[in-house]
Parts: sequence; structure tokens; C-alpha cells
Amino acid sequence: MVSMWLAGLLGCTHLAVLDGAVPLAPGARMVTTELQVTRTPSPIGAVLPMPLPRVGVGIRRGLQPGRDFGVHLSAAGAAVDLRQRLGQLGPVDLAVAPTAGLFLLPGVIFNYAAFDLTLPLRAEVPLGEAWSLAGGPAVSGRQTGYSLLAGELTSAKVSFDAYVGGSVRVAWVHGRVTLGLGAAWFQDVVRTTGPYGGLSFGLGLTRPAGAGSATARSAAEFTKGPGARSVEDGL
Repeated sequence: MVSMWLAGLLGCTHLAVLDGAVPLAPGARMVTTELQVTRTPSPIGAVLPMPLPRVGVGIRRGLQPGRDFGVHLSAAGAAVDLRQRLGQLGPVDLAVAPTAGLFLLPGVIFNYAAFDLTLPLRAEVPLGEAWSLAGGPAVSGRQTGYSLLAGELTSAKVSFDAYVGGSVRVAWVHGRVTLGLGAAWFQDVVRTTGPYGGLSFGLGLTRPAGAGSATARSAAEFTKGPGARSVEDGL
């Protein structure tokens, strides 16, 4: 039963609160930590629907102008994403960030595994010099497998679920420090596992690219266009 409870605690789709629509500048890095309170789509979610806490850490790195890469870790799994900036509509930045996550929880009695693919579309608008608001819709697919061993009785199940939903977050940036508060909600459209989602609080520390490096020069060129926004600070 303890392993099953842990599956509900740790085996949910990553809900990133600091990831808006503006990628990091090439060469810049951001280290994040997040506290999430979520209702999960794992087997325990049908038995114990109350919100469960989860702590995660992550790191992002700017790859090219308008593109960065993120890795998110929790106690029982990991997720990776590639964020691509699509452009601007006035003050609004647009991006997509395809994400893949894998969660494993092996045990003596209960074994649980889940693989996620999520495609979010994000829009972000600045709210003054230090604040920004981001959010948008997303679709997600999840392949889940688990087995339960109890004496001579063995139960195993593999299932697929598809979710539609979205997220919203507000972030505050001061120097290299970013604070974010967000919420996400998804609804299962294949089976009856119900909705999942929750609230997230995040803290991020950004390290810009070196001023004399080739990546910094590339970032400077990227931000010279009309109406372009600097992405060196991460948001």
C-alpha cells in the first residue's frame, strides 16, 4: 500500500510553473526548484483523490536564438522538453514546448510505470518591467502499466489515456531570481480516470551567458529586431 501511495505522489505529469513562452538566451542556464500540490491520474488517484505534495528540481539551457532545452527531475522520474519560440503578436510571445516524461516505481508488491508525451502551446505577455503572465492549452498522452502481487494472486494492467487542458502562471523577475505561481488542469478524454492538475510554486536562478562568448553575441543579435524582447534573464 505504501508503494501504491508513492505512485500517486510521484507519478504525475510534470507541471512546470516557471516555463513561459520566452526561451533562455543561447548559453544561459536556469536552475529551478518547484513545490507542487496535485491530484494525480495514477491508480491511487481513484482511491485517494485528495491533492498530494511533490518536490522537483530542474535545469534549462539556451541552445540557439529562440530555442532552449529543459530537464525536470523528481524522486521517481524525469521529464525533458524542447521549447521553440514561434514569434510575437504585438507584446505577446508564442512558443511550443513538446515534453516527454518517464516515471518508474519498482517494488516487491506493487510496480508502477508511466510514459507521457505532452504538447503545450504557450503565450506570454509582460506585465510591467518585473512581472509576466503566461499560459495556454495542451494535449497529453500517457501510457501506464502496473502490477500488484498478493500471494498467489497477480494483477497487471496496461492502459492509455489522453488528456486535454491547459495551464496559467504569473512570474516575477528580479535580477537573476525568478519566482512563479501557477495552476494547471487536465481532463481525461479516453477513460474515466477523471481530471488531474494542481498548483505549483517555483524558484529559479539564472546564469546569463558570458558577455564575450559567441553565444552571448548570438543572443544580442537575436534581440536587436523591432519589438524583440531580451531573453537573457530567462523570462
